Parts: sequence; structure tokens; C-alpha cells
Amino acid sequence: MRVMKVSSSRPIVPNARLATAYSRPGEAAAPAARAISDSASVLSIPDAELTPRVKGAIRRLMEEVGSLRRELE
Repeated sequence: MRVMKVSSSRPIVPNARLATAYSRPGEAAAPAARAISDSASVLSIPDAELTPRVKGAIRRLMEEVGSLRRELE
């Protein structure tokens, strides 16, 4: 088995910050390759309907479920 030694580790820097850091003065940074627009539905509720109040209500319900589970243990 071959083992690779890691001598130093650095935090990963987002591409936009790298582009800005290595651009020449007066030169615009390269635009992002593409914009990613992910969405997810929670409990079959579309993203557009997940208002802060709805998110809060879901969070409170999930906390109650967790509390009930702990009571059963």
C-alpha cells in the first residue's frame, strides 16, 4: 500500500476570489463560468412558498418531533 504524506494544507479559496487576487491592476476579473441555480422542495413545499414564517413553522414542528422521540427513548 502506498501512503502519501500531506505536508501542508490550505483552505480552499473560491474561484472568484482567486481571479480577483491574481488579476492585474486595472484588469477586470474573469466572469464566472456559469450561474448555478439549485432549488429543493421541503415536505413537497415549492421553494417559492418557503417563506421565513413557513420555515420557522417547519423548524418548530421538527423540534417537537425530536422532543417526542427523546421522550420515547
